[in-house]
Amino acid sequence: MTFFLIIGGFALAACLAYFSFLNIRQASLLSLPLRLDQLPDRIGGIVCVCGRPEPVEEVFFREAGSGREPVLWSRVEHQERVGAGKHRHWRTVKVIEKKTDFWLSFPDGGKVYVRCRPTEVQDSNKSSSGGGGFGSTRALKEWLNVPRSLTVLGMLEHEGDRAEIREDPKEGLFFSPLPPQRAAAKERTKGWALAAGSAASAIASAAALIFQFAR
Repeated sequence: MTFFLIIGGFALAACLAYFSFLNIRQASLLSLPLRLDQLPDRIGGIVCVCGRPEPVEEVFFREAGSGREPVLWSRVEHQERVGAGKHRHWRTVKVIEKKTDFWLSFPDGGKVYVRCRPTEVQDSNKSSSGGGGFGSTRALKEWLNVPRSLTVLGMLEHEGDRAEIREDPKEGLFFSPLPPQRAAAKERTKGWALAAGSAASAIASAAALIFQFAR
């Protein structure tokens, strides 16, 4: 049993190290936002841009206690409690997602089209309802209001007569209402925190392994 725990510790360390690498790499990409005139040379690559989003259509989200708010994206995950005893857990039964593509206008003029299929939304609004006490259902809500400025990280493609940013199979599509440098700082902090967790897990597992062989 002890060896299984040691192996699990090393596996956890490797997993945390991988996600640390992803966050730190994402931070480096976010710290280098591109201007409109730089985009033609980056077709087919991952780019970071920042500008004012202009939704293609109006999409609204209503939170309890407030009116309808214009959003770029919202997601409501409905879950139910299943199982019994220590095996009791939440299971997703339905997901309702709303979104609208948008144009991202650069401060110095010009636009790029963005396919709104985010895989990560930084600093989004979140809330939940139900699930308290012995509640058997709950709803997990997340949404992104239409901000004055939006940082986008994704794959730049040429579609017809326009350039557009969409989800990359590996990097995904990242949105943040924060300026690029602040968004990068948050991802960098997450990356180093994961790196610290990875190191701690690896050291603890190595110490346990040495102890086992020293007995």
